[in-house]
Amino acid sequence: MKRLLALMLALAMVMALAACGKDGGETPDNTEPDTTASTEAKLEEKAIVEDLEGVGPVKLSNSYVELTIPEGYGYEITDANDKEGESQFWVDIEIKNADGTKIGEFEVSNTGSYDNVDEYVQSDIDYYKNSSSVTLGEPVSEKYGIFDGRYLIKHNSNWDDYRFYGFYLIPDEAAEYRNVRAELDINGYSYQDKEFPKADFANLLSSIVIK
Repeated sequence: MKRLLALMLALAMVMALAACGKDGGETPDNTEPDTTASTEAKLEEKAIVEDLEGVGPVKLSNSYVELTIPEGYGYEITDANDKEGESQFWVDIEIKNADGTKIGEFEVSNTGSYDNVDEYVQSDIDYYKNSSSVTLGEPVSEKYGIFDGRYLIKHNSNWDDYRFYGFYLIPDEAAEYRNVRAELDINGYSYQDKEFPKADFANLLSSIVIK
């Protein structure tokens, strides 16, 4: 009888402890983490077509090339060639401040016939060498993504313009046009009262992808 009573008491204690453990334990967290807040917004993408305009950031592309307009800068595509079967391509874009003020022109094209970036820059140097109102500063070598680049200042009588050159040699030996030129000419008078955003436009050139 005593053994039976002891056994019943022991069983009651085990059941009580089990109940306490169940009630006092931490409630499992079955909620899934919210990842939407940490997901970056996807960069807007638009096809390169003439007369397209807007404000960056935006990725512009066609079957030949893609590039990204930096945040806060306006753009307007003034000329573009993307005809199926054509071996030549070009894109001309006006770069603007966010308020619509034109601050420069940008061109990327494979219609040039230069062998390297220095020949490309020298063509401008030769063009202005007899000018009485324009002189070109010494070119500075820089790298813009896939482009071998140069940067210089064009000194005018009243202000300075900032010029970027990019040159990319297409590796395809059989290609009819084996190089791609990228040129950005920023009107310095637009920045007389503030620092010229050189890094933004170096980023623009660095964003170019040749397809």
